Amino acid sequence: MRLDGLTLLELSKEIDSSCSGLRVDRISSVGPGAVLFGLQGGLGIFMSSSPKGARAVVTDAKAQARSDASGFVMVLRKHLEGGRFVGAVKRPLENSLSFRFRGWDDDEGTNPKYLVLEAVGARSNMFFLDCSGTIIDSLKKSKDARSSPRPDMPGEMFAPLPAFELPDALSCSRDAFIAAALRSRAARPNAPVAASIGSGLYGIGEAHVKDLIETSGYLGDDPAVAAASAFDALRARQSAFGEKVWPCTVVGGDGKARISLILAADGKGRGPSECLETMLRGMEEAEGTASRRAATAKWLASALDRAENKLGTRMRELTEAEEGEKYRVWADAILASMHEFSGKVPAVAVLADYSKEEPGSVEVPMDPDKSAPKNAEGYYRKYNRSKRAKNMLLGLIETSRQELEYLVRVKDALDRAEEAKTVDQIREELGQAGYLKGRRQRQAEVRKHKAPQPAEHILKTGHKLLVGRNNAQNDELTFSIANPWDLWFHVKGAPGSHVVLRLEKGEIPQDEAIEEAAGIALRNSSQRDLAKAEVDYTEVRKVRKIKGGLPGAVTFTGQRTISVRPR
Repeated sequence: MRLDGLTLLELSKEIDSSCSGLRVDRISSVGPGAVLFGLQGGLGIFMSSSPKGARAVVTDAKAQARSDASGFVMVLRKHLEGGRFVGAVKRPLENSLSFRFRGWDDDEGTNPKYLVLEAVGARSNMFFLDCSGTIIDSLKKSKDARSSPRPDMPGEMFAPLPAFELPDALSCSRDAFIAAALRSRAARPNAPVAASIGSGLYGIGEAHVKDLIETSGYLGDDPAVAAASAFDALRARQSAFGEKVWPCTVVGGDGKARISLILAADGKGRGPSECLETMLRGMEEAEGTASRRAATAKWLASALDRAENKLGTRMRELTEAEEGEKYRVWADAILASMHEFSGKVPAVAVLADYSKEEPGSVEVPMDPDKSAPKNAEGYYRKYNRSKRAKNMLLGLIETSRQELEYLVRVKDALDRAEEAKTVDQIREELGQAGYLKGRRQRQAEVRKHKAPQPAEHILKTGHKLLVGRNNAQNDELTFSIANPWDLWFHVKGAPGSHVVLRLEKGEIPQDEAIEEAAGIALRNSSQRDLAKAEVDYTEVRKVRKIKGGLPGAVTFTGQRTISVRPR
């Protein structure tokens, strides 16, 4: 989302009024293309060159910093930490902001340094300059200098963005404002009136033009009248606020949210930084969560394939091992019929079979180069090997089944994960279990942060219900958080969350609470798309962790079963 000139102007005013003169305590990386300036008193300036949301906003300095600081951040630290933030301005007719700093070694302020943030979509960038305009460093550098339209390497002179060759909506005359709208409508006769006005001027986007027309009360489609109405509404707002920061509000929803500096009433809106971060951080976190979930799902799918193939191979090996019983039958038949062998041993001997209730005969392959006792001895060895292999395979098959069940539970939890911290906890769990071993995990995954807690619901009866959102939370909820007398719910015979209904000691739960809790347990399981399913529930004290089992694996007794629909 590109910010228009009005939004950038109000952000620069807010940053300037809130942060000017404050000491720069800490400069940190907070994500790809993002920098946080931690200032004295707990305030901060967050700057991002994200193609989908390049901006600079006032924030607090408590954001989680990445330890893998980029080279650009290291340069900023060298020059600016311990210095002062002097002020911020919006550059005229450019979608860029300029931030002035006084270095730690510049007590007189005679050699200021500048950080220029260009908010121009995919080409958004940051440039760190000295007082002469020489580039000290830039965040994004061209791989091929010959293809770069502008200098971006240290030591080169900074070249500003080309200025927009359009009237500035924030300062032009009324006639120029209307004429620009008419020219734009003539070029695109079928364009909506707000789009015609916005595209013909610099500094104000279509959304803000719509808000201006709305506040003016004009409902028609005449571009001249609409432009005049928008101009009057804009100038009235400029006159009302003067140099004060305009209040802001978030409008819309369901993926269509945006900020408006026009619709917020004085004293009722929030600051533009807060509104913009409320909207963009949510969008960026959702995109990041989806990306991380997709990458984890890919690794998990490979692990599931390997687990299924391993189980299939061991089942086939067990089938082969179970055929070893015939070797014992053959060996017994040879020893029982020793009197029949005289001279050279045949390639196939038809011998009496006493292994069944009614004796019969069995064809036994023989090695003519060995005696009958040696043939029997060889078959006994094969039988003993197959028996040992069978016993070993039974244990391996059970381990493979548990592994496959565990991975299915993890997949179900991942499918339901909505928060970034929950996805990170699942990734951490997979890493500890060895499934991500050998893969270089991002620093964000190993940050020390408070582990996300089970989800909480308040039932219609007023009872609290806790829901684990992955295997780690399931274990924590059942064996650390829940009381022994609480009720524990789990969908019958399928992967799902551990769900705990909190009760007072000695309390007999209401049927309504049990039904609602069971419905939520079904909703938080792999059976959530079924119209109806069964849910087991029992007291927490009757749930046991499987010794040596993988996370989330439990056994339980004394359960009752209820048939419910998802809630």
